[in-house]
Amino acid sequence: MSKISFGIIALNAQPFLEYNLRSIYPFAHQILVVEGATRAAASLADEWGHSLDDSLEFLRRFQKEEDLQGKLTIITAQDQGFTDGFWPEKDEMSQAYAQRASGDWLWQVDADEFYRAADMRHVIELLDEQQPNGVSF
Repeated sequence: MSKISFGIIALNAQPFLEYNLRSIYPFAHQILVVEGATRAAASLADEWGHSLDDSLEFLRRFQKEEDLQGKLTIITAQDQGFTDGFWPEKDEMSQAYAQRASGDWLWQVDADEFYRAADMRHVIELLDEQQPNGVSF
């Protein structure tokens, strides 16, 4: 079975993020969540560039209490060396998870995007059978 790395950008993503992580977890080799705001979205973030809702706190709690297989990696702007806490642009956010992806496939998921388990199994089966160069839907 293909190893899937899921990449997610999250800013004020609750309550969706909670349900999203739980739905993709069984299919994930790795889940890479980039949390925070770009400078352009500073009005939607705290002074350190983090979500105003409890997205970052939820991620840390999920990692501690529910991530029994160690699949979740939380990435903040500070982790990438942006000392003011804000991401320069959205491209850097995508690059942050892409650089860390170690699966056979990188599946970009929006924080409020959900897939049914049967559909995820089907997509992964197709990837294994047909081995395409890339997929977009």
